[in-house]
Amino acid sequence: MLGAVVVDDPLTPGVDFGPKLKIKSRGMDVPSYADIVYQLVNKFFVITNPKNWQTYSATEDRTWDPSFAPPRS
Repeated sequence: MLGAVVVDDPLTPGVDFGPKLKIKSRGMDVPSYADIVYQLVNKFFVITNPKNWQTYSATEDRTWDPSFAPPRS
């Protein structure tokens, strides 16, 4: 199972990530601009997009081509 949570203050404009983020599964506190944050968010969107799920078939060959990835800015 894969999940993500973002807690935002509704009284301030935009998303408030703050200076550091905790990556609980890796026991890391990293700056919110760290490359690992981008990598995890990118993987989350690729994994959770049903267009990228592999479909298996017992009767025909299938190829898997994950094509959706959010643009990197």
